Amino acid sequence: MDADELAAAILKSDASAIGTQPLKGIKVIAPDGYAVPPLELAARVGNDAVLRALLPLVEAKSASETLVLLAGENRDARAVRALLDAGVPASVEALDRAAGNGASKNVFRLLKAGVRVPRPENGYSSDFPPLSRDLMDSAMDGALKAPWDFIDQPSLVKRVRVWVSWLASLDAAKTEATYAVGVDGGQLVLATKEGLERKLKAGSDEQRVRFNFGDFAFRSGFSPKFAPSEVVLDESVLAKRGDEDDRTEAQLSAELLEKNASVIFREFKLTPDFRVIVKGHPF
Repeated sequence: MDADELAAAILKSDASAIGTQPLKGIKVIAPDGYAVPPLELAARVGNDAVLRALLPLVEAKSASETLVLLAGENRDARAVRALLDAGVPASVEALDRAAGNGASKNVFRLLKAGVRVPRPENGYSSDFPPLSRDLMDSAMDGALKAPWDFIDQPSLVKRVRVWVSWLASLDAAKTEATYAVGVDGGQLVLATKEGLERKLKAGSDEQRVRFNFGDFAFRSGFSPKFAPSEVVLDESVLAKRGDEDDRTEAQLSAELLEKNASVIFREFKLTPDFRVIVKGHPF
């Protein structure tokens, strides 16, 4: 089986086609065009049978390195969980990568898998983001909490109400333009489809435009310049979903926006497939 056939089998979730040939040093082409280890692609696809078929074919070191690599970003949380469920051992190295990058979903999942947190005097970095430290402290106290438990919901709702006021101020909202909408590091961001298409024609890299919110022209800003709107919001989506609710603040913000889209985006025409983009990494 060559690399192309292996990639096809992984993407089709066809564990029976994986074969038994050792995969040392082999890279496959992912849908985004990058060459990655087979286990990384399989983890992102998330098929347990394929992962279990691949694990005996890759070196243990490679499997561990893949876990560490993916642990650094919340957008790969599903892949990290798939690797752990398939039998890749949770490691302090993966926890350190997740905690240092503020990937709270993966910090929680690795702690849940049993990684022991080094005490601060033995290497637990005080430079970790607050949520990473909170999660690890809860584990050391013997009562691991989920990321949801640390979200300041009143502040989150207030921020969304400020976004409502900001949206109402946009003259651009009165146009017929088609917008993409996202939540980025505590800001609401918008970009017109036409604006992004112009960047592509001007030579901007398609992947960069698609995933880099820095290219989104309209940004609410970090400092509230508008008073919170008095609009009535349905906050039911903020309720905790079990003991393993690992939703981030950005996710909750996006869900609140989507739940109340007809009110919040009342100056816009909503498409049937309207959703708010959350990138899933902390940078």
